[in-house]
Amino acid sequence: MDEKKLDEKRLFLGESEPLESVFKRFLKYFESDQLVTNQLHYILQALFQTLISNVLSETESRYLLAAILSPRYRIDTKRLEEELMFSYKSMGGKSKKAKIQRFEIYKNSLEYILLDSFEGAIKTDKVYLFGHFEQGPQFEYRHESTLYKSITVSCPLDHKFAERFVGKRIIFSSADRMGTDFPHWEVVIDEKHVARAFYVYANYEGAKPSFYYKKASDDLYHSLNTVFPGLDQTDWESQIEFNKGHDVWLEKIEEKVDSKRQAIKSELGGQCYQNGVPVKKLVYCGPLRSRFLGLFGYLLNIFNH
Repeated sequence: MDEKKLDEKRLFLGESEPLESVFKRFLKYFESDQLVTNQLHYILQALFQTLISNVLSETESRYLLAAILSPRYRIDTKRLEEELMFSYKSMGGKSKKAKIQRFEIYKNSLEYILLDSFEGAIKTDKVYLFGHFEQGPQFEYRHESTLYKSITVSCPLDHKFAERFVGKRIIFSSADRMGTDFPHWEVVIDEKHVARAFYVYANYEGAKPSFYYKKASDDLYHSLNTVFPGLDQTDWESQIEFNKGHDVWLEKIEEKVDSKRQAIKSELGGQCYQNGVPVKKLVYCGPLRSRFLGLFGYLLNIFNH
């Protein structure tokens, strides 16, 4: 067995060899290239990672099976941020909330950032950008994939079956939706029986979330009505609330390859561009750098310069 395959096994199994037979059966099933396996592959990617691709990877497939079998945890975000901030400041770090008014670039290198606070212009060694390029920064992070963004939707769900689905992830898609501008959407019912959904749309130039509110409402209603029959559409539409979502996905459709492998690391790195020119000392660490393997894969990419 070559060293790469040995490392892949250890990554997911450790010393638990009996589980290898389970992984092998799953990998063989995934490679059967049927409509149902293609749909399963797509749905699992949408649920557990940000990169959606038609090219199979053994490492990715192992991760997806591990994601199905493993418990999922809800993070206490506020407490985590407080503990991380305490550790960060204990090591000498400083934190400040401010808006960046301008990026000062000289000879294609970021030299200063101008804040809207009393500090004014601050000289920089290296700046790391987390999050999306949406408003303000005049930079871009190149990718050849279709970018999908999301709309968050919430609405009370008055139905006798609602209690049975509290806390469960319900995802809707179909064979004729995969690869389209609206490939899938996900719903979670909370303890108060409020349906909270992520509705996914292709983010073409000029697109705005509000353009798709009506379509999102209709698609979600008809999908939920298959699970909760008898929902009143008028009642649904009168209570629904929309907001811009923070989740993103990249879809990269490629020709089938014999190796059935993808690179774990992003070949793009964290290079930012302005008007097509690379900007030095500015590193993009946002979600578009993530490929697969969840948080592990994301950390692998942002520390891979």
